[in-house]
Amino acid sequence: MGIIPLYSKVFYRDIIDIGDEDFLLLQNNVKNSFFTIASDEIKKPSLINDDYEILDKPQFQKIKNLIMEKFYMFMRDHMKISNDFKISSSWLTKTEPDHFSHSHKHHNCYYSGVFYVDTDENGGDIIFENVFDQRFLLNNIEQNVYNTRFVNFKTKNKMIIFFPSEIHHKISVNKTNKDRYSIAFNFYPIGKIGDHDSSVSIS
Repeated sequence: MGIIPLYSKVFYRDIIDIGDEDFLLLQNNVKNSFFTIASDEIKKPSLINDDYEILDKPQFQKIKNLIMEKFYMFMRDHMKISNDFKISSSWLTKTEPDHFSHSHKHHNCYYSGVFYVDTDENGGDIIFENVFDQRFLLNNIEQNVYNTRFVNFKTKNKMIIFFPSEIHHKISVNKTNKDRYSIAFNFYPIGKIGDHDSSVSIS
C-alpha cells in the first residue's frame, strides 16, 4: 500500500560538463546576439533573439552536441525510450533587471528545454504551473509534488532542464542588476513512430 505516482509529468535537471574556456566563448556569442521583445502582453517582458534555429549556427554547434547527448541520456536511461529526436526550434532569451516573462507552453513538439548561459540565484527562477487539474482550489496543509500548482527552479550557470512541452512555464522577476541569458529549445521524435493504423514516419 502507498502512493503510486501514475502518469507523472517527468522533468530532468542536471549540469552540462562544458569547459570554462568554451563556456566563456558561448557566453560572448549569446550576449553579442540581437534581441527583441518576446511579448507585448506584459510590461517589462523578457527578450528573445529573432533566429529560431540558433543551435544550427556554427558557433553553437558544441553546446548543441552536449544538449543532444544529455537529452538522449535522459530518454534512454530514465524514460526508456529508443526513438531518435531532432531539435525543431531553438532561440536565445535575455531577461533584463526587473523584467520577467508571461506564462506559456510550447506547441508542435514533445519535450522542451533550457540551458542557462549567464544567471544566478536571484536572476529569475523558472516557474512551472500545473493547469491540468483545476476542479477545486483546495487548502493544502503543506506543499508537495502531489498537490502543488507551482514549482520554482532556481537557475545557475551550465544548468539544463528538460520538461514536457505542454507544461506552462514562465520566468520570474530578475532581481539582480545584470542581464540573465539562456538558450531554449524544443525536441520532436523522428523515424517510424507507433504501429499498425497508428504508425507514422517523421523525418
